[in-house]
Amino acid sequence: MRGHIRRRGRSSWEIKYDIARTDGRRQTRYKAFKGPRREAQAELTRLLGQAQAGGYVDPSRLTVVEHVRARVAHWRAAGITSAKTHERYLEMVEYQLARFPISARPLQKLGHTDIETWHTALKTSGRHDGKGGVSARTIHHAHKLLTKALREGVRHGLLLRNVATEERPPKIEAEPMRILTPEQVRALPELLIERDIRTPAVVALFTGMRRGELLALSAGLISISIPKRSGSAPRSSRPSRMAPDSRARRPRAASA
Repeated sequence: MRGHIRRRGRSSWEIKYDIARTDGRRQTRYKAFKGPRREAQAELTRLLGQAQAGGYVDPSRLTVVEHVRARVAHWRAAGITSAKTHERYLEMVEYQLARFPISARPLQKLGHTDIETWHTALKTSGRHDGKGGVSARTIHHAHKLLTKALREGVRHGLLLRNVATEERPPKIEAEPMRILTPEQVRALPELLIERDIRTPAVVALFTGMRRGELLALSAGLISISIPKRSGSAPRSSRPSRMAPDSRARRPRAASA
């Protein structure tokens, strides 16, 4: 591979060099450079070595947020991510990435300092309203999304390396699980009066059902038994159970 430099001004140069041929055709690239001739010659040597090792990528003005948005859209269209994951990715892009200077940074110029500054900004003003930072876990998830998008940028020839893998997010400190006391359990239904979340929260509290199970409930699947008030105690104080599916097959009577 060949190359040379040509003076354009008092301290500016045009670097011309070849990269790997495509379909037998010569591929020439140009780059403007400012500085003394010795540094321009060193830059030419670096570019030739990079091209010789197959590490050349075409210059692009694509920004970080444009690239991440494009990858998120592709993952959803290709069925790689679920609807819920896609929704979460969009939230992270808008709230933890697009609002910060790193989003407008050209993808090919992204460096360690940009990611480090981004982490710091998330810690101090990462909330939607800008009043306070987000948790280390949220920063970790946002960093993981950026790392995944940059990894595909390398695979598609847009980047030479993934700088996000070389910069670690803040360490996640495990928090002890908080369990409601019996007094808090009894007080919760009253505290949630006139709030939309009251019914699913109370059902989850007393049944242990998960979110997906709650969302799958319908009126036809629930049977509520209210004990009759009388002088004698009810036979059972057990909570109501899910009614069996009416479509279930009943056992056949034994034939004589």
